[in-house]
Amino acid sequence: MKRFGDAPSRAEFKERTDLRRQDMRDRAEEMEDPVDDMETLTGVEEGLSGESSAEVVEFIEGEVEEAKDDSSDTFDREARELEEVQSETDEDVTELDERSDATSDDAEKLKMAGDLLHGDRAKEAADRSSDESLREAEFLAELASETHADVEENRQVEEDNRRRLDQARRR
Repeated sequence: MKRFGDAPSRAEFKERTDLRRQDMRDRAEEMEDPVDDMETLTGVEEGLSGESSAEVVEFIEGEVEEAKDDSSDTFDREARELEEVQSETDEDVTELDERSDATSDDAEKLKMAGDLLHGDRAKEAADRSSDESLREAEFLAELASETHADVEENRQVEEDNRRRLDQARRR
């Protein structure tokens, strides 16, 4: 039997995916701040009377535009960082799926081997190993599915924020 000493434990798989999922949620939440700022700035800009002197109106317009540009730049930077985490998480999902498939294959091989064995103890060992491999495959598949769902939900939040930002930019 091949030994892979560098294979992560279940706890390590879970911890790594939990950390990435939390990182995605945090980053998506942080992206809302520049969107809120852009909407607020746009609303304030639209609500100003413009009845001040030309110098003050020009000054205010410049300050508001600078703040809107900063909000837009902040959003773009945070979006790039979020997409990087999403990409890393996609790689994790692929790895989990591959490991789940390989572990399911192992379970089948163990089950078939158990059917060929003659000794009771050997058959029981093969069956227990097959059952444990199936549990592992299910664990990995479920973790991959949950993580994938989080990535998709996170992408939807990002898309919604991007749409809100674009609407505020156009106003």
